[in-house]
Amino acid sequence: MEILITLILVSAAFYFLYKNIRNKTKGKCDCSSCSSHCPYYKNKHKEQTEKEHKE
Repeated sequence: MEILITLILVSAAFYFLYKNIRNKTKGKCDCSSCSSHCPYYKNKHKEQTEKEHKE
């Protein structure tokens, strides 16, 4: 039983790490809540405002 719980926990940890790494390589924010202190927030906000000005 302990082995099963450990496998579930390790699988969940690998899933979240993989998801974060994949988002970071694509240039997306890898945090769960992107706020103004996040380095990707400014890029994301800048891209959105540029799209709005083009339309």
